[in-house]
Amino acid sequence: MNRAQRPHSRVIAEVNLGFWDNDTGGQDTGTIAIGALVKNYAFDGLGRLARTVSPYPSPAAAGGFNRTERFYYDGIRRIQEVYTDPVVSAAAAEVSGDAQLQQLANQTTPPSGDTQGTPLGLETGQLVGSTPIQPTPWLEREYVWGPGGGPGGIDELLVQYDNQRNPWWVMQDEGGDVAALCDLGAVNQDGRVAGQYTYDAYGSPLSFDSLHAHPLMHCGHKGLFVDRLDVGVVAVAGGQESHRLAVGARIICHNRNRTYAPGFGRFLQQDPNASGQPTHFGSHHGRPCAGPLLLCDPQEQQNDGANLFEYLGGNTMRRADALGTNWVEDYGNVVLPLVSMVDDFIGPGIISPLQDLYDNYVLLLKVTSYLHNLMDYQEQQVDWAVDWTRGDDDIAAIKMPKFGGGHVGDEAEEALAELASPESLPIIAKLHGTEHSPWHARQSLGHRVEKRARHDHDLEPTKHFMEGVDESGRSFKRKHDGRSRADQNLYMEVKAGNQGLTQRTKTQIIRDRMLMQQKGIKVKWVFYRSNKNSVSDELLRTLTDNGIPYSFGAP
Repeated sequence: MNRAQRPHSRVIAEVNLGFWDNDTGGQDTGTIAIGALVKNYAFDGLGRLARTVSPYPSPAAAGGFNRTERFYYDGIRRIQEVYTDPVVSAAAAEVSGDAQLQQLANQTTPPSGDTQGTPLGLETGQLVGSTPIQPTPWLEREYVWGPGGGPGGIDELLVQYDNQRNPWWVMQDEGGDVAALCDLGAVNQDGRVAGQYTYDAYGSPLSFDSLHAHPLMHCGHKGLFVDRLDVGVVAVAGGQESHRLAVGARIICHNRNRTYAPGFGRFLQQDPNASGQPTHFGSHHGRPCAGPLLLCDPQEQQNDGANLFEYLGGNTMRRADALGTNWVEDYGNVVLPLVSMVDDFIGPGIISPLQDLYDNYVLLLKVTSYLHNLMDYQEQQVDWAVDWTRGDDDIAAIKMPKFGGGHVGDEAEEALAELASPESLPIIAKLHGTEHSPWHARQSLGHRVEKRARHDHDLEPTKHFMEGVDESGRSFKRKHDGRSRADQNLYMEVKAGNQGLTQRTKTQIIRDRMLMQQKGIKVKWVFYRSNKNSVSDELLRTLTDNGIPYSFGAP
């Protein structure tokens, strides 16, 4: 199986490889030849799967026909999957003898294009024209994703509708894998499990139990879309769809910016962060390093590991990588047992264990600080993933925060000072289950700022994104923190704590300027800060240069 890729590292085609046998003695010459098309993929500007082309009914029996799957995203966590078959391939159209098909093929197939596939223009021409074969499109699936609070994270799949518009509820296990599909059985009956799945550690199906008739799943490991490569989309034309999550199936999962192969336990493309380079990439391949090793931080250069194809650092249950750019870990399994251990030793009025447990509390504070910095890091990652104009060099420049390093944060420092005082007992009340804990302090700071801003400026929450066009002609969406009730044309951006001119704030400022020009709105930034917080002069100058007023407030 061979893969073609485009510069942003996404798989665009899967083809079989064969060998020419030109030796008169019948010996294999070893010359590689491209075989039949297996899959062809197209992605949108946000890295999402937009269209799939598959030989219909299978690569061995396609006869010049394909099936296409199109994915339509509505922007509010809902996706529609539309099937169309049979559509004529470019190669079959050129030799069909039909003038209209031949003209469409010549107009839509680039000189270096894959003639086994069906370009979008050729498919559209068959749908709207009067070609000999009229393909039929239909809505096969509709998916509704949740807000991301479940184990699947941003791929928290709640329900899927089949082609008869019947709802089927999806259950995901603690690792985010689709574990079961449920329905109501009949009118006024309780829910029941119609099908259930188990997986190995890397997401390959281990078992499947069909308890009741149900539509086969197209999503599996971590709630990601799955394609099966070892069989055709159907066994025979007009037959039942092939089961993608069958035991032993050869599958791939679409992680937006990269494609993952559970059978290998590896991504099929290098990390777009290039987190193992530059120094270590050279040293791993036996070449001399370009610079002194002492001038770089090996740990910083290997945020996701030295292996650029590695998946989740080998820990698939507690980590996730929905964007295909870097994995994140569930620290609940680290922090909560530690808090529980501390609860067993600390009681009201007991001071003697304080010194022994002090290091554990420092660890909790570091975890809190790390999670706070990690959220900022992830926001920058998302900004890069949704901005198609930015290249791979930009993502490499975004540095992942170090655990236990960097700025701890004012709230955490204050809580640490309280911990050092015996008057702060019982300590657990400061760190666990009360509004005084550093974790709750960060959350309560956001709530205080939001509440204060609404009171100070008489704001109402904004409910919808505002659309605009940037200087390169690309569309974008922007949502502000509030809208003035007195002046419905005034929108507020509220910031809390330390603020600097990051790539994210710079993008927000530019988009605010474009929206003021295009929509005729007014935008104002408000910074809420304590005495220890600061707002960089560079950020304030950039706001002024772009005609955006700002003010300050105390949280």
